Amino acid sequence: MIPTPNLDHLSPGDYELVYEPAEDTFLLLDALEKDAEFLRNEIKPCICLEIGSGTGCVSTFLGKILGDGTALLICTDINPYASAITNKTGYHNSIQLDSITTNLVNGLLPRLYHSIDILCFNPPYVVTTSDDLYLSKSIIEKAWAGGIDGREIIDKMLPLVDVKYFLFKIN
Repeated sequence: MIPTPNLDHLSPGDYELVYEPAEDTFLLLDALEKDAEFLRNEIKPCICLEIGSGTGCVSTFLGKILGDGTALLICTDINPYASAITNKTGYHNSIQLDSITTNLVNGLLPRLYHSIDILCFNPPYVVTTSDDLYLSKSIIEKAWAGGIDGREIIDKMLPLVDVKYFLFKIN
């Protein structure tokens, strides 16, 4: 069993600005752990990307799974506080993360197109208005605001994804 990354360096005030890991985060960690051997031995990733890294919990966990430190772990988040906290989480767990403040993959494409071996994305999916996505004054709301039908962010990202494997946990 791979331990959940240590987040003791975060304060309650940090969670007012950054999405606190919740059930959806832990389901993603469980799926990654279930497929750990496949990720290490079959995929053998060189470049991993997490979109919407929040606290950096998922990428740090992925770094623990991969273990040897040879994969580049890139994290993006639209929230500058999340980008800073992601780097701190990696540091406090001895995992090198490279966090970039950007919207989804802006600035990474086309350079990284067809180069991402593992993509992790826990998209915001709460049904909100489109205005909540683009006009919200609260940075934390962007962590869960999914727009119309909760799919606006997902629908922006899907056309950019070209994957060989899908990892799902279906009960």
